[in-house]
Amino acid sequence: MSIIGTAYAVLLSFMVVVVWQQYNASDETASAEAGAIADLHHLSEGLPAPLSAGLKEELDEYIRVMIGQEWPAMKRGNWSSRAQALSRIMARQIIAFQPKNAAQQSVQQQALSVLRTMLDARRQRLHDNETGIPRILWWTLCAAGAVTVAFSYLFGLENMKIQLIMTAALATTISLTFVLIAELDYPFRGDTAVSPHSWYQIQRQLDSDR
Repeated sequence: MSIIGTAYAVLLSFMVVVVWQQYNASDETASAEAGAIADLHHLSEGLPAPLSAGLKEELDEYIRVMIGQEWPAMKRGNWSSRAQALSRIMARQIIAFQPKNAAQQSVQQQALSVLRTMLDARRQRLHDNETGIPRILWWTLCAAGAVTVAFSYLFGLENMKIQLIMTAALATTISLTFVLIAELDYPFRGDTAVSPHSWYQIQRQLDSDR
C-alpha cells in the first residue's frame, strides 16, 4: 500500500505542477499579446497620418473586442470572429505599407516584429484554450485513484470507524486534487480562468495617453 500510495501521490503532484505551469504560461501569453498591441499603438505614431489613424482605431477596437467578446467566448471554448478579422486587417495594412523614407522603413520593420509577436501569442492563447489533458490520462488517473482507495483497506485496522474515516479522507483528497487539475487544465475557462486584466490595464494606459 505504501508503494502504491507514494507512486500515485507523485503522479498527482506531477500533474498539478504541469497544469499550474501551463496556467501561468497562458497568463503570460495573454499579457504578451496585450503588450504587443500597446507597442503597435505607440509605433503607429511614426506612420503617415491616414494609416496611423486607421491602425489606432483598429487597435482600440481589438482591445474592446478582447474584453467584451473574445474573453467571454473563450469561457465557452470559442473565440471572436471579429478579433480574428481585425488581426488580419492590421497585418495586411502593415505589410502593404510602402515606406517613403528610412524612418518609416524602420518603424515598419519594428511594427512587423511586434505584429509577429502578437499573432504568435494569439495563436498560442487559442491553442491553450482548445487542448487539455488527454482523455486516456484522465482514465489512468481515475483508475489509479480507485486502486489506491481500494488498497487503503489493506491497513486492516480493527476499528472500522477509523478505517472508514481514513478511506473517506483519502478519497476526498484525491477528488479535490482532480477538481484542481480540471480547473487549471483549460486556463481560460471555469471559475479560475485567466482574467483579461492585462487588456484592462493596456486600455487604461492608452486612454490616459490621449
